[in-house]
Amino acid sequence: KYLSFKDLFPSMKAVYDTELTDPNSRDQKIYERYVDIGQGQKMTATVSKSMSCPQELEKKVETPLTNVSMREHHEDLGDSPQRISAGIDIYPISAFKLDSTFFVEPPPISRQARDLYTAYVQRGLHGAGPVSDADRHAYIKYVNRKYL
Repeated sequence: KYLSFKDLFPSMKAVYDTELTDPNSRDQKIYERYVDIGQGQKMTATVSKSMSCPQELEKKVETPLTNVSMREHHEDLGDSPQRISAGIDIYPISAFKLDSTFFVEPPPISRQARDLYTAYVQRGLHGAGPVSDADRHAYIKYVNRKYL
């Protein structure tokens, strides 16, 4: 008996009960945004008809991911002046403090949180305080309903 390619490598449908398809437009846009974020530091260049000498057209545009000549941009964009987009700029919304192994600045704590923690520690050291009248009445009401 002969072995075929299909015998050695069954289709995805046969193995996983699903077929590969092209991504839908929503997923494609998400992927394009992801790529734009990755190329966020890409330079912006303007290509126009005024760049007529070959030396100008051969200047390189340096990007972190690619090294594309201006001539290729010019051929891709046609004759009209156009702007090559720079992708998405990402700015940090917070910064790390300059802590080290020798000095660490504690984070800011609200007055309410500090008071709550102090009361918690005091309760552990000295035990629970006296029961308030409101708590005592609530407990008496509970016992009366439950057992009487």
